[in-house]
Amino acid sequence: MITDPKSVTIVTHADAPEGVADDHVLAAVLNDHEVNHRFAVWSDRTIDWSATNVTIVRSSWDYHLDISGWLTWIDQVETKTQLINSAALLRWNGAKTYLLQLADTGIDVVPTQKVDGSTGLGDLCDSQGWEDVVVKPTVGASSFGVKRFSGDEIAKQGVRHASALAGRGDVIVQPFQAILESEQERSLVYITGRFGHAFQKPSFHSDVSMEALTSHVPSSAELALAEATLAALPEPPVFARIDMIPGSSSPLLMEVELIEPELALHMSQNTAMQLAEVLSSFVASSP
Repeated sequence: MITDPKSVTIVTHADAPEGVADDHVLAAVLNDHEVNHRFAVWSDRTIDWSATNVTIVRSSWDYHLDISGWLTWIDQVETKTQLINSAALLRWNGAKTYLLQLADTGIDVVPTQKVDGSTGLGDLCDSQGWEDVVVKPTVGASSFGVKRFSGDEIAKQGVRHASALAGRGDVIVQPFQAILESEQERSLVYITGRFGHAFQKPSFHSDVSMEALTSHVPSSAELALAEATLAALPEPPVFARIDMIPGSSSPLLMEVELIEPELALHMSQNTAMQLAEVLSSFVASSP
C-alpha cells in the first residue's frame, strides 16, 4: 500500500542505515524539490517497500556478501515500487562478466577473462602472456576478494586464491595495468544519459574517503568511451558511473557502476539537481 506517494525511498545498508554522504546530498536536494524521502536498509525484512512509488538504490554497499538474498530482494521489491536503477539493470550489473559482454560489442575494455574449470589461472595467463595479474570475484564491491599476483606467484598463491573465490562464484582475471601506479581512475557520472561531472580516485582500493576524490575534466576520448558504453547497455540507466583508465592510445573501460556507486554529488550541485529532478518527475507521474 502506498502510504506516501510524494516520497522517495533511498536504499542503504546495515552499517549506514541513515545513508552516507552522497545520500545526504541527494536527500537535501529532494527536499528543495518538495519531495519527501526516507532511508531504508535493503536487508531489513520489516520494511514495507510498497510505501513509496519510487525507490532508488544508493548505498547498498554490502549486497555482495549475500548475493542470493540480494537477488531475492530485487525480485520481491520490483513488484511493489519503481526501482532505480531498474531491476533488470541491477541483475545485469551484479556480476563483472558484463565486461565480457561489453567487449564483445566493441567497447575498449581492460582485457578480462573468466577463470573456470576448463581454463585454470596458470594456463590462462600462459596463453595470454600475462605475468602480472589481478584476480577478483565476478560479484564484489570495492576491493573485496581482489588480489594481485605476478611471476611465480600466479601458479601458486594465485591459483589458491582463484580456487577459494570459485567456491563462492565465478572468477575473472585481468592483466595489471601498470599505469595505475602513476595515474588514477577516472569516473564519469551520467544522469539519464547526460554527462554530469567527473572525478578521479585511487585504484585498487578498499575504502576511499571523500578527501581522496579530486575533480577531473574528461577528454573527448573519455567522453566518447563513456557514451559508447552507455549505448551498449541493455537499457538506459537513470544514473551511471563509468570508470576508466588511460590506455596506450585510448582510454580503457574498467567498470560500469549502476547499483550503488559513489557519485561524489558533493562535487557537483548540477548533477545532484539533475538526479533530484528525475526522481521528482517519477514521483509526479506516479498514480
